[in-house]
Amino acid sequence: MAARRTTGAGAGAGRESRVRSRQGEDQAKQQAAQAAQGESGGMGMADALGIVTFVVLVVGFVLMDRYLGTNFNTGLFFTT
Repeated sequence: MAARRTTGAGAGAGRESRVRSRQGEDQAKQQAAQAAQGESGGMGMADALGIVTFVVLVVGFVLMDRYLGTNFNTGLFFTT
């Protein structure tokens, strides 16, 4: 059978395309763009938790070294 052709300004000039596979690609691209914009809002929970853990460990090491240095004279940084 021959394909049906329209006359006028071109094929599909007055109606939407019936091709559904391309519509899914456009929606996926739009959702990916929105997701990329939403993630750039700042640091995530895992990043903040990692930084806080690092800071707490460093402060704990320094305080323990100060205690050992002042009481037992065996600290690395705080010796009397």
